Amino acid sequence: MKILILGGGQDGIILSYLISRKYNLDGLLILRGKVKEFKYYLPVIEIGSFVDEENYRKLEEIIDKYKPTHIINTVALSSTSQCNQ
Repeated sequence: MKILILGGGQDGIILSYLISRKYNLDGLLILRGKVKEFKYYLPVIEIGSFVDEENYRKLEEIIDKYKPTHIINTVALSSTSQCNQ
């Protein structure tokens, strides 16, 4: 099982911990920008805003390349205004 997590708020960090440490699953965390004081438990890719067309294409490329079995979107939890866009 491969899990792709979108969003880098605390919710994404907590999920990355659970996926990598507790459940020992393969995963990838996609962030708008890293926060230096957090420890990341999964490989991180920064792509910027998810609503920007260019970054959306990058996200599609990542999904095509990584082929996740599950995608968890935590952006709605940490950035509701961008999620509504």
